[in-house]
Parts: sequence; structure tokens; C-alpha cells
Amino acid sequence: CVSSSFTPVTLPTMVLSTDTWLYLSGAGASAWAAGALVAPKMMIKTIYEPGTPELIPPFRYFGVAGAGVAAHSFGMAASKDANEKTKKAHLKRDAALWLAAGAVTAIHGYRGEHKKDVAYGVGGMTMGVGALMMFDACRGEKKGSCCGGKK
Repeated sequence: CVSSSFTPVTLPTMVLSTDTWLYLSGAGASAWAAGALVAPKMMIKTIYEPGTPELIPPFRYFGVAGAGVAAHSFGMAASKDANEKTKKAHLKRDAALWLAAGAVTAIHGYRGEHKKDVAYGVGGMTMGVGALMMFDACRGEKKGSCCGGKK
């Protein structure tokens, strides 16, 4: 039974700009890169199952790659020369990277290479961020035109 005095609540709509999404992507990539470069042993112990070889040098390369993604994202967001279409294209690239990283993390958890609770939580969160980025990057485009589809 609903009272006649019931008034539905309308939540505000929050839309992030392309630049904001690129800054967030850069911040996330920076966090992963910093951990891999500064504290690789701690990250390995947090993520991987016990007994996994601690391959510190390759893990640091992961940090270098993450720093490169972060620098690109920050640079694109800060660029005054890049137009919105170019920034959206780069946001789609970032979104695809986040989606792929989340999927690989979840697969590693399924295979028992990563700790399942960490892999599924981080993988799900990472894919969620990637999906939100892709949704926002494709917002307003004609159906089928996003990500290289027919225009």
C-alpha cells in the first residue's frame, strides 16, 4: 500500500567529461604502475597465490607500461590542441585496455594463478570502469557507429 503523499525521488544525473574520464584512467594506471615499480614484491604477494615465482624484473616492466598508459591519458586530457572526437577515440582505447585488463585478471583467478577473491574483485571493478568509460565514449553516437562500426 502506497500513501498518496508519496513523492518519488529523482536522483541527479552525473555526466563526466571526456577529459575527466581520461584523467581518471591516468590516475588508475598510475596507481598500478607505482605499485609495480616501487613495491613489486608486495604487489606480487597480494595478487598471486603462494608459491608463484616472484618475477620482479618482468613485473617492473608492467609498471613501465602502466606509466606509459598513464602519461598518454594525462597528456590527452590536458591537450588543448586535440578535439573532442580525438579525445573520445583515445578514451575508447583506454576503455578497451581496462576491459582487457579486467578480463585477464578474472581469467587468472579462474585458473588459480591469482588469488580468487582479489582477481574477481579487481577484475570486476576494472571491467566495470572500462564499461563505463566505453559507454561514455560512445554516448551520443549513432547506433552502430561506435568503435569502428558502420557510420
